[in-house]
Amino acid sequence: MEPHLDVEPDCEDGDDRVRPAAIAALCGLERSTVSRYLARWPKLRGDDGLVSITEWNAHRRENMATDDARSINRDRREAADAQLAELRLGREQGDLKPTKQVAAIVTDAIGELLTGFDTDLEPALRKGGVRDTAEALKAVRAIMSEKRQAFAAALRALADPEA
Repeated sequence: MEPHLDVEPDCEDGDDRVRPAAIAALCGLERSTVSRYLARWPKLRGDDGLVSITEWNAHRRENMATDDARSINRDRREAADAQLAELRLGREQGDLKPTKQVAAIVTDAIGELLTGFDTDLEPALRKGGVRDTAEALKAVRAIMSEKRQAFAAALRALADPEA
């Protein structure tokens, strides 16, 4: 049964107060959910233990978004705590490298990759039937240089965001 936010009182005498179990049944909630909710907001329960359906509906509408936000924030906090614990463990075990060192390693690797690409480019252009390989190589090298510089700048910014 899917939970309902609003339920209609089914009473002829105008008294819409019911037992918490009836709220659970009417709203499609587990009894334990209603019990926890009422324990959290005891003012909803009258001295006789009954709950007004009208007050229940209004209170749930006002507090559902708050409860959802708390749940999301709790989940985010737990995920962040888990990430921090993983980072601490990695640091303790020596598995982490400083960001600047990683950026330097990646920049060198990309440079080697592009150099290898550049070496293979001219024969590939000739094989493809490009007659003016010098112009084609010049254009491709200019693009590669621009990309390499942009990539290196991005890595430097990652390694040292304040620079």
